[in-house]
Amino acid sequence: MRLVTLVFGAPTWILLAAPCACTAAGTSLPSRCEAIEIDPMRELVVTDAAIVGDARVGFARVMGTVLGATRAQAASAWVNAWTAMPGEAAIATDVQAPWADSGTSGPDLARAPFELIAIVNRVDFSTVPGRMGELRFVYGLVTSGKRRPLTVNVELRLPPNRSAQEWAQSWHALGSLTGDANREALMAIVDAVLQETLTGQVRTQDAGNGLGILLEFDVNGGDPLVPSPLFNQPASTVSAPALAAFVAAQQSEVLAGDEIVPVGMLARYAAALAPEMNLPGVPANVVAAFVTTTCTGCHTSGETIDGTFQISPLRRGQAALSPFLLRSNAAQPGAGAASKVPSSDEADELSRRSEVMRALLCEGGP
Repeated sequence: MRLVTLVFGAPTWILLAAPCACTAAGTSLPSRCEAIEIDPMRELVVTDAAIVGDARVGFARVMGTVLGATRAQAASAWVNAWTAMPGEAAIATDVQAPWADSGTSGPDLARAPFELIAIVNRVDFSTVPGRMGELRFVYGLVTSGKRRPLTVNVELRLPPNRSAQEWAQSWHALGSLTGDANREALMAIVDAVLQETLTGQVRTQDAGNGLGILLEFDVNGGDPLVPSPLFNQPASTVSAPALAAFVAAQQSEVLAGDEIVPVGMLARYAAALAPEMNLPGVPANVVAAFVTTTCTGCHTSGETIDGTFQISPLRRGQAALSPFLLRSNAAQPGAGAASKVPSSDEADELSRRSEVMRALLCEGGP
């Protein structure tokens, strides 16, 4: 199938970490670091109903903080911009209609039809120079009591008022806590992020039309949420020779997962279809590595769930995670039927993220 994308970017360079990249660079750790135990379901991806159901991490609070003081008007402007994107006219019915106006000021965030599925620790993105990682909230659309195939990911950079190691230590502490103590420690992390000036992105995946449309809206400290280029997602308007020349010149960065595609090559819209990467003269292993760092590659090159999701809006708890994230979920119905199944000796994505976190925790250790 052909990837359908549109591009509107200017020919400048983007200096952001790869929010769409599925994997972080691997590490080789000494035995003292490998001995650190990471609980992935408490420290990396939290789906506990007692936590994700807490109003302090609900859509109203988190997105309200992102949108700022004029949140009702900003929410209305965001959804209008979303609706205007190619293939997303149905958002007017699927999201705007159930999100009833509370008056002339705009939508009431307390009535937003989004339910939290998971809180995600992406401290592994601290491998990018100058970055501490990200705190992510994955919300699913729920209307008329029914879960819909659409997610809104609010992805916020961890503030630089702590080192990456200190953020890793805060997340790691969750692994030894249970019940109320665990929940309150996580809420302390959330509060520490939300009280700072917010930067990052809001990303949506809408599979209601069968294409799995991917969009990104930049979070820039209270500025309006407007569609922005999808990081490292080349547009279909970019010629194969031009893209091949870029990838060939960046081979070492591509293999390390560190390449940055120029904004002028980026799409502002993509359908989550298997990308066709015809890059003449580029070694197959480099092409494969490049594909995994694109948004479409992330949603098609690993084993997904319920179509092309990595965290499904149709499920809750640990069952919402794709086999790419958690290999033990590979036996679930709807889990990556059309995607590759990890081999028995292949680590899942949470194992790779655990390794990065161990390295952070081990910095400066004995």
